[in-house]
Amino acid sequence: GSCQTALISGESGAGKTETTKFVMKFLATAGACGGEPTPVEKQVLQSNPLLEALGNARTLRNDNSSRFGKFIELQFRPVSAQESAGAAFQGKHARLGGARIQTYLLEKIRVTDQQEGERNYHIFYQACAAAKADLSYQFPRLMKSGEPQTLDLSGLGPHSDFALLTKSSVFELNEVDDVLEFEKTVYAMQVIGFTPEDIQATVKVMGGILQLGNVQFQGGDQSKVDGSTDTALSEACRLFGVDKDQLADALTHRTVATRSEKYKTPITARAAQDARDALAR
Repeated sequence: GSCQTALISGESGAGKTETTKFVMKFLATAGACGGEPTPVEKQVLQSNPLLEALGNARTLRNDNSSRFGKFIELQFRPVSAQESAGAAFQGKHARLGGARIQTYLLEKIRVTDQQEGERNYHIFYQACAAAKADLSYQFPRLMKSGEPQTLDLSGLGPHSDFALLTKSSVFELNEVDDVLEFEKTVYAMQVIGFTPEDIQATVKVMGGILQLGNVQFQGGDQSKVDGSTDTALSEACRLFGVDKDQLADALTHRTVATRSEKYKTPITARAAQDARDALAR
């Protein structure tokens, strides 16, 4: 058949995210014709909770607002004779065979700044809630699905420990268990094809960003890392896998390139904070 397009639009809180999930689930279920979903169909459907964890946040109008745009291309294939024989009804139809998702315009500034009444991205609160439960997290604990995996959540902790999660007094959502949501996110990664190493690396990046947000600077025109936040810098470097001295130097100096040479100049504490925030985003 020919290509079809569904445009889902509306104001904030109108239900675009939920409608998109319903459409994708319907198309996958209709193609299955009562049969078991294929691994590809499962992967396509599990892309939603992963995208929501990394790109959705609470706003003043919506507890699960998408802070990015997305274009989803669902690809279908003709069913085989074997699949057709096992279907609940007979006839010519197709099954979901793949998808391509393009994202754009992610609201990166939300990582480092939120107004009162809003939250940062869901993934940060999920990871902190899981770390609060157990720094050596045995997945799954609440769900009955997923491959067992031990996640090292060191570097994370209660949300109140992190400057990036305390810009607003709101940190919980009504009737939402962030630990359970964390497990749903990990399960989605597993279904999509993330290796255990990929999942652990993703968690480390989340922790590194939060630790980086705790780093403060002092000094006038020649900034340096505030000694009281040196531990946060060390943790961020450990989680990112970078050298501490090199990162501190990069945050407190600017490299100027001329035609014949490059040289470093110190920057102010305010400029160092801006550099820190830019890296976190």
